[in-house]
Amino acid sequence: MTSIRSKLDRRVGPSQAQTSNQTTTIITITTLDKPCTNVKRPQPWDLLNIDMVTVTDKPISWLSKETPGYSLFADPPKQLPFPKYVLSSTTPEDGHVATPQRRIATRGTEIFLASGPEVRCADLRDLKARHEDGKGKSVARTESGADKGYKILNIPELDFNIHQLEISPDGNYLAIIGERQVGICMLPAPGFARLGTEKLRANYHHVGRAFYAENSERIVRALWHPLGVDGASLVILTSDAYIRVFDFTMHLAHTIEQPNQTFDLSALSGRDRQKSSFTPDPESFEPSSFCFGTGEQGWRPFTLYILMRGGDIYALSPIVPSRWKASADYLNNLALEISTNLEALTDVADATMNDKLVLRQQTKWVNEVMEQQATISASNQISFNNGGRKQQDWYTRPESVGPTPVLQGPFLLNPAPEETSSEEVYACDIMHITSEPVAILATVWSSGNVDVCLEFESVAAKWVGKKQRHRQMEKESHQMPVIACFETVLLNIPLPPDPARQSWPVFSENPLVAETIFVAHHGGVDAVDMSEWLRVLKVVLDQEEDENFIGKLLERSQGSAVTKVVNSGTNLPALPHPIIGCAVLQDSYVGYVLIATSPTMVYYADFDLPLESQEQEETLQEQTGTMQLEVRRTQAQNLPGYVASIVQPLYDPFQFLSDPPNLAHFLNQQRQTKPQLMRNQICYNAESLEILRQAREQVKREYERLMTTAEALCTRAQLQSVEYKRQVGKVDELNARAQKVQNADLAGRLQKSLQVQKDLTGRADALIRKLVVHGLGIGGEAGSVELSEREQEWITEVKKVKQKVSSSQGGLVKRMRRVEGVMNELGPLVERNLTIGDTEGEEVRDAVPVGIREKKLKELKDLYQKQAQLLDSTKAKVEKLESSCEELRL
Repeated sequence: MTSIRSKLDRRVGPSQAQTSNQTTTIITITTLDKPCTNVKRPQPWDLLNIDMVTVTDKPISWLSKETPGYSLFADPPKQLPFPKYVLSSTTPEDGHVATPQRRIATRGTEIFLASGPEVRCADLRDLKARHEDGKGKSVARTESGADKGYKILNIPELDFNIHQLEISPDGNYLAIIGERQVGICMLPAPGFARLGTEKLRANYHHVGRAFYAENSERIVRALWHPLGVDGASLVILTSDAYIRVFDFTMHLAHTIEQPNQTFDLSALSGRDRQKSSFTPDPESFEPSSFCFGTGEQGWRPFTLYILMRGGDIYALSPIVPSRWKASADYLNNLALEISTNLEALTDVADATMNDKLVLRQQTKWVNEVMEQQATISASNQISFNNGGRKQQDWYTRPESVGPTPVLQGPFLLNPAPEETSSEEVYACDIMHITSEPVAILATVWSSGNVDVCLEFESVAAKWVGKKQRHRQMEKESHQMPVIACFETVLLNIPLPPDPARQSWPVFSENPLVAETIFVAHHGGVDAVDMSEWLRVLKVVLDQEEDENFIGKLLERSQGSAVTKVVNSGTNLPALPHPIIGCAVLQDSYVGYVLIATSPTMVYYADFDLPLESQEQEETLQEQTGTMQLEVRRTQAQNLPGYVASIVQPLYDPFQFLSDPPNLAHFLNQQRQTKPQLMRNQICYNAESLEILRQAREQVKREYERLMTTAEALCTRAQLQSVEYKRQVGKVDELNARAQKVQNADLAGRLQKSLQVQKDLTGRADALIRKLVVHGLGIGGEAGSVELSEREQEWITEVKKVKQKVSSSQGGLVKRMRRVEGVMNELGPLVERNLTIGDTEGEEVRDAVPVGIREKKLKELKDLYQKQAQLLDSTKAKVEKLESSCEELRL
């Protein structure tokens, strides 16, 4: 990897913007010695012309005004925590620093939005389907959630304004982050956002009340660990440089209140919190964000990249939850990599003590994990053979080493990024992207600059040892990791009066193309597309080219392309329009869309799906191979038999042809040094013969150079003649193909194909809309909802009760009606007999004694009252069951 780093050892500086309709190229590439020549020539990537992010002109009508989709973002919360058009956290006053805003989170096509202390949710498929079905064209401002088109999570315990939302990898939990407080709630099952109820009850817990309260430090970032079991491992970073890891078990309260791990970055970096010391920049070690590594190379899934406000980057590896899960292939590859490194270290004579210690610790760690893997596999196999289920599929944190990792950094940027501004700026967010053959670390600054750095080697796992026996080991353990700053992208964004304090841009991931990232900032959303130069780099590295070829090839690349996706300053320009939430999603029905929101409006953009075929990859490899011939040609005599002159510069003879002959220079020099000898007649002595010999050598060298040049010119002329014939033949071939295409009525066929595609698209949208709106769900009812095993058992029990109630043979309803009939028959008779029994002195007309008559009447009266109570109870049960069945039907 060292050779690869040297291949890309150059810096990028700003240049004049070259603007197209949608993409703006704002950087040029220069070497450390001198800028590359500005010669425009065809490049392999120019021939492909693949735009990974292309904004279409297609409007998203179901997010326009007066629709349920617009109401989801634009409706104010019921209890306004701040004025409607002023957002205190994004327009700070009195020196207060802005905080990152990430108020939109997605789970599939479900979107969750934070509005003040309120969390709203909706299914974008449902919003689009109901709008196209004619049910969402007009929205009434009512209190009914069904009319508004979205639902509200019923969390009465939530008592702070929400700044960030993060959904766990498995989609079961939602982290709700305020400026200084954080909580988690269990999300309803997917599909419940389409139910008819206005509010959805969510089980909420406040996290770490002792650490995150109104008077605590600001929370700058909170992320779920990608390897946490059931997604229940939350990592929280605060502005005082503390990282706390909470491994939640919902029925255990202490796991929610107390962190499982705590890392003091100041202590790990050697700073002492107790003693006061002079610090030239107190904000240089204030964290601004962090991210986990992506991909499965090395220790990246366990690596935490931490960005400081001053721009320094640190790494903690490994961060391991108390319970975690990883694929068997990844663990086997990790064990193989550690074993390979250990074998290679034995062959290194000058291996340091720290290198040996690190590999020993890694070996202990991975051996303990492999032992756990073997134990889990054996126990699961025994349980499966006995007819049971798997007992466990997760690992526990190894205890043989650690658990505290070494704080590695700050990273050494070689070369360093270009200084583009003398004003005060701060780093705001960081993102890690894995794209073969390298990984990318991107950082965004408050001024709008985006630094793109290349990481060629993953950060190795290192633990803090119990004892540092040697000062040399301690010194070696603090070696700085090295990354290369590839380019600095300048975003042309409007900035607030004090961008260092009021601007906090953040990154948004692209679920479809990892090489394209989105930056949400004070004036909208921009897309930074790195796919073109990464594709070229991948092709040339796969071919194992030499360093000079790769360096020159990358010098000619145009760098990352920038596309303005959302411009939030077009409406109400006198008011601030910072983007407080941004999400990108791709769905077969919703489309490939970006949705962003400001405190007052919603913005959206529709993208074309990127098309990249195998033919385009082959074309890129072929054109890159042709350019390889051009770069390697350094001398005329080494010209190959045929090189297409289209991709070569104009032929220029050697420079010495335009220079004066060396013989004249030699004679002038001799006249100056030996004037007496050169003026007199030639005398054949030793001195004059030496001058003649040297003159002969000069003439001989010039003659040989002239002959070599003549041969090169002849070869070039022959190559041009061959190329000319090739071009003529190619033109004739293309002309014949063009005539054939014109005669084939291509326009008519194209129009017919477009019409067929349009018809198929309409039919597909109609079917999807029908499935979304009228799709079969629980028991054949509308509204498909994924249910857990317990919920399915409860539904089965409800169906049994419903069958008992409505059965035609002896059902509760039939029995209730029979009891009503008997009561209706006995009622008048009981009343008449009671009247007769209460009449004193009246003669009894029948032969029944008075005492027996009164006893029987009393029994009938008691029976009547019992039946009336039974009837009321049965009616209440039937009404309750009918209500439950109606909810299930919805």
